[in-house]
Amino acid sequence: MPSPSSPTITEKQSNFLTALKEVGTMRKAAAAAHVGRSTVDSWRKENLNGFRALFDEALDDFADKLESKMFDLLDEMRVGHNPTLLIFALKALRPLKYRELTQIPDSHAAELMRKLEALEARIVVEKAAERELTALEQIDELLKKGTP
Repeated sequence: MPSPSSPTITEKQSNFLTALKEVGTMRKAAAAAHVGRSTVDSWRKENLNGFRALFDEALDDFADKLESKMFDLLDEMRVGHNPTLLIFALKALRPLKYRELTQIPDSHAAELMRKLEALEARIVVEKAAERELTALEQIDELLKKGTP
């Protein structure tokens, strides 16, 4: 009687992706497919057999499943029902559609610009010194660059 052969990498990936579509987490899908999470990470990193796109597609299928569940729950919603967990999951899986829009303060960008301008001014002065320009010529160089 022949011994059963071990599943191929493609079969293991397929088993994992099928599980991911159902359960939505790497840990549970890896356990269901009998592969280690580090193996899945390796497949994603190396993009073995186009795995990254297939992984994203499986998560998108899971998000579709959650979204469908949300609409079913909306039809059945009664006073006292709380869809918070479902909303939380959809915000994570479909941020462009469900997450609140936020604006990142640009104070860090402004600070970075000030530092870059100071660095540019120092470089202009150093280059001017290398060329032995007079103080007036150095100021003229700075003004041409638009740096105070």
